[in-house]
Amino acid sequence: MQLSPLYILRYRYPDGWAVTVGGEGSKEEEQFYFAEGRCAGSISGAFRAANHPRRRSDGSYLMNMQGFIETEDGALIMVDYQGYGRAYPVGRR
Repeated sequence: MQLSPLYILRYRYPDGWAVTVGGEGSKEEEQFYFAEGRCAGSISGAFRAANHPRRRSDGSYLMNMQGFIETEDGALIMVDYQGYGRAYPVGRR
């Protein structure tokens, strides 16, 4: 079986907030971001969502994003993305 993606999603965060949790010097954060962008492929259209990840003390993020894709023919697809992520220093890929 060969798997192929239905779409590629590209988005940005126009607004967001972060609150440190834990004691003084804690690296853990609760965050909230609005996301907007587009997806292209077999499914294409506008994307809007809210991501409320938690940053752990080891620097990993626990993604927790819910939103929707509004396809070019007007259909709405509800999405729920979960996972782990890692932010990289600026300029490093």
